[in-house]
Amino acid sequence: MTLPLTRPHPGAADPNRPGSAEGPDRGRPDTPSAGPTAHRPPRRAIGFALFALGCLVVGVAAPMPYLTTSLARLAQANNALAEWWTTQPHWVYQALLVHASASGLALVLTPFQLSARVRRRLPRLHQITGRVLVAAIVTGAVPGLAVATHSYAGRMGAAGFGTLAVLWPVTAVQSVRLARRGDLAGHRRWALRLAALTFAAVTLRVGVYLGIGLQAPKTDAAVRAAFDRVYHWMPFGAWVPNLAAMEWWLRRRQPGRGRD
Repeated sequence: MTLPLTRPHPGAADPNRPGSAEGPDRGRPDTPSAGPTAHRPPRRAIGFALFALGCLVVGVAAPMPYLTTSLARLAQANNALAEWWTTQPHWVYQALLVHASASGLALVLTPFQLSARVRRRLPRLHQITGRVLVAAIVTGAVPGLAVATHSYAGRMGAAGFGTLAVLWPVTAVQSVRLARRGDLAGHRRWALRLAALTFAAVTLRVGVYLGIGLQAPKTDAAVRAAFDRVYHWMPFGAWVPNLAAMEWWLRRRQPGRGRD
């Protein structure tokens, strides 16, 4: 959600002129480099590619079964969560569909919103997708809060997923507020926090699969028991590590500026 910069007064120092004492990044370490995205360090580029791939795959694949297959059929396929939703009020399942669809859209848009190339070359697109992203987050968070109260993980799910459903739109609104105020460095920091919370959908699934795999279950009953043990901790495990890692990275990158 990049804002257009004001044109300098005639005769004033041009902040974009090479050699200017007031260069574009002076005092703004959070401003992305003006160089091409291809010049990123290889590890950083690979990390972003993996992040984007995870967002795209989960953003499309996660809601798809619920949108294309009946809940009863999913339950017959030994899907523990689908079986659980069949025992809940019908409005909870309808809220789940809205939550899954909107959250999937938010997840797909997040890599494009963080792309320095898009921000630099297509600032208007960055603004438009930013608005759509925030709308998707709010649309996904409200029913998500209702769904959390009926979570398969019980009270742990209500607390963990419920907290995420509150923090998610609050973080998005703060990011937008700073962008409109012209604080692009602060906007970027909150946008990164927002991405960490959005990525919880990916962390949730990776954590569940890894947790089941480490338990090496041999039978269907053992798989279900392993899933239950892992899923119980994921309402917090899906997003707290993401946010903690992002806060650590922000403070390491610019000490004293990650606390806004």
